[in-house]
Amino acid sequence: SKELNPGHPYVLPRFTLWAVDNTGRRSRPSAVTVKTPCPVVDDVKAEEIADKIYNLFNGYTSGKEQQTAYNTLMDLSPSTLHRVYHHYNQHYEHFGEFTWRCEDELGPRYGLSCHRVGVIID
Repeated sequence: SKELNPGHPYVLPRFTLWAVDNTGRRSRPSAVTVKTPCPVVDDVKAEEIADKIYNLFNGYTSGKEQQTAYNTLMDLSPSTLHRVYHHYNQHYEHFGEFTWRCEDELGPRYGLSCHRVGVIID
């Protein structure tokens, strides 16, 4: 098994597991915790990206600006996208909530960008 880097932050999700036999009966539940690495997010960069997305969407948004925003979102990891979402709504929500604004500007392409990084933001 691969040794995890001790200096790297981790997520410790907890699951409850049980076995089910062919009659549908369940065994007693067992709690399992899985230690998985969690990428560090550069919060300053996430805030800069939120500012960039806001500036691209501010006023009339040309096709070139839409493509730039789409490409920017496609390059983000799920954890960075979550921080961009947080910063955008913290600073610019009065101009339109992040998810709504991206869907309004990018249409179905926004859904593709979120699907690609495995993030669903409500």
